[in-house]
Amino acid sequence: MNTLLQINDQWMNAPAGVVAFALTIAIGYMLKVSNFFPNNRIPAVVIPMASICFTVFQLCADLMTNAAHPWLNIPIHIGMGAVIGAVAWLFHAQILKRFVDSKFFNDDGSTKFFNNPNPPVDPASKP
Repeated sequence: MNTLLQINDQWMNAPAGVVAFALTIAIGYMLKVSNFFPNNRIPAVVIPMASICFTVFQLCADLMTNAAHPWLNIPIHIGMGAVIGAVAWLFHAQILKRFVDSKFFNDDGSTKFFNNPNPPVDPASKP
């Protein structure tokens, strides 16, 4: 139990960019596992989501530290969040897809744990 509390304390003290990056990766994988959301649309969701998460985290931090005029930094936080979301998407596309996806996902998009009810049809196999 102490280990879980220590991990929680580390996440609570982590920079907002690290937390937004991790949430972006987690949200992307949740969308990938869901059967109702197409994989090619995931970047269109996770990049704005990272931007929103980072802006909220930074705004809360600015308000807690009584920073002067925290509302003026919102456009900067939105831009930085979009960059974090793009970096998370590229990190998945270049690194995680090679090492993690091959262990958990089949070629048809289904996971190794659940079968895809609508697997993609190979155009060459059509009569």
